[in-house]
Amino acid sequence: MSDEAHTDPDVAAGDSDSALGSSRFNLKMLAERTLGGDALKKAVALPQGENVNEWIASHGKNPPTFHPPLLFSSF
Repeated sequence: MSDEAHTDPDVAAGDSDSALGSSRFNLKMLAERTLGGDALKKAVALPQGENVNEWIASHGKNPPTFHPPLLFSSF
């Protein structure tokens, strides 16, 4: 990582998760170097015409499956 000044607004605002040298900051810098700053935003943007709630429901983690026999056997 170079010693040049960065212009990350999160770091300027004092966000501890984005502090210079943190894993989050290093990952963000790597992504911007390899993908470009704008390409990263486009890569995670909601596709046109897609409902945000539907996208989250289909791409999010599945909730834990309910298993009644396991639940009742614990009593």
